[in-house]
Amino acid sequence: MSKIKEVLRLKYLNQLSNRQIQTITGVSRNSVANYVNCFIELEASLEDILELTEPDLEQLFHPNKSSQTAKKAEVSLIHPDWNNVRVELSKKGMTRALLYEEYKNVQPELYSYSQFNRYYAKFLKSINPSMRQVHYAGDKFS
Repeated sequence: MSKIKEVLRLKYLNQLSNRQIQTITGVSRNSVANYVNCFIELEASLEDILELTEPDLEQLFHPNKSSQTAKKAEVSLIHPDWNNVRVELSKKGMTRALLYEEYKNVQPELYSYSQFNRYYAKFLKSINPSMRQVHYAGDKFS
């Protein structure tokens, strides 16, 4: 059962206080109070709210949260192919600034140059061309 449904059920059907609901559900008192206030503002019956599905409840009680999740999904699609970036940077006369400007012209919603450098540095750390071997003292003695 959803935490929101559980909070509302305990509050209105069992007549429990916010502290008691916090103890039972593990939801903070402030969140319990927020859910109750939002329910009061909706002016809907408890039965109607309890019949809603999880996504519908999230949309009602957290309208800004779903739009932020959609924005995060859009941002993840903006990343260029970092292998291609590395190949382009190995060419003579190509700099990160020039390459960033090329990508920015193609995709105007691309993030800033400093973030481009940060993501590229993170990519470079993820690829490890050397094969390091760990040698422990006395490990090879027979």
